[in-house]
Amino acid sequence: MENFINRKQHGMLFNSSMVQALLSGRKTVTRRLLKPKNKPKIGVGDLIYVKETFMECEGKIIYKADYPNNEVIKWTPALFMPKKHSRIWLEVTEIRVEKLQDITEEEAIAEGILCFEYVEPIGFYCNYLAKELTYQQFREAQFATATESYKSLWESINGVGAWDENPYVSVIQFRRIDNPCTKVFDANGQLLQAGDRVYSYDYDDNGKPQRVYGNFYKNIEYPQVSDWYIAYDDGKECAVLDMATVFKV
Repeated sequence: MENFINRKQHGMLFNSSMVQALLSGRKTVTRRLLKPKNKPKIGVGDLIYVKETFMECEGKIIYKADYPNNEVIKWTPALFMPKKHSRIWLEVTEIRVEKLQDITEEEAIAEGILCFEYVEPIGFYCNYLAKELTYQQFREAQFATATESYKSLWESINGVGAWDENPYVSVIQFRRIDNPCTKVFDANGQLLQAGDRVYSYDYDDNGKPQRVYGNFYKNIEYPQVSDWYIAYDDGKECAVLDMATVFKV
């Protein structure tokens, strides 16, 4: 398993449609507006945690992307989602700068564009500007190409006419990874899992430091004390309060 402990982390906003695309695996790239004379702040190997519209209720997190038509719930905008509530993490695998309209049909599909079905000779790629329409109007408002669909997505986010401005964008390709915040690492940055052999330091009768060995476990009985504990070989147990004192064997 990979160690992401020293990677830079960036929060990034995604609307509910694109969160659904991420969850389904359709979306593997995103384009972000790049201001003139600016360089991308994200680099290859950096991590992105997805910020999406959500609600916290009785200690549980509910995501709007899972309930897209529920307007009864008082949703919290994605801008205010803390990192700890993010359920989707991405690792940047490639980044480049190009003009917005340089996007190809294949790349538009990789943006996660939704395709409902194919009806000869028209393909029903989603029109993200089509709202409050009847079912028939909605079907007739779709596009034959993914590029046209992506144009409507861009304008639904950045405003009608934003596509014609053809700005420079950061093209960020990524792969989905497990949430690194749920992983635990020892003092040397090695990934730890329940049951791993570890050691820490204690002092002998002469005041000299010595290694003491044991096994690393999840603290299920007393989680309010610490998340993890060590069951030492001499039969003693000790809560882990500082991972900088634990070393994987």
